[in-house]
Amino acid sequence: MPQNRQRRKTPKSLDKLPSDLPPEEVPEWLEHLRRSVEENTPLMRTLIMRSINAVMRFEILSKDAIVNATEAKSDLEVLLRALSSEAYGEQGAA
Repeated sequence: MPQNRQRRKTPKSLDKLPSDLPPEEVPEWLEHLRRSVEENTPLMRTLIMRSINAVMRFEILSKDAIVNATEAKSDLEVLLRALSSEAYGEQGAA
């Protein structure tokens, strides 16, 4: 018999995920992200969620900017290149 467990409210940033996916279809990195958001302090949750919102705006980048960013040697450099791209600078502050 399933246990009755209270679920924490999903952060607004993650509300857009399809809720009908069975757990085995959710990628491991996304499950790790979900746990990280839920288990951290409120201040760290805010940092994580705002960072995710900024990354989600990468869709405005040009193909050239994406290529430039993904050619970086580290994850941090990928972020820095994407965030400093011209298109992101124009609209990234929204």
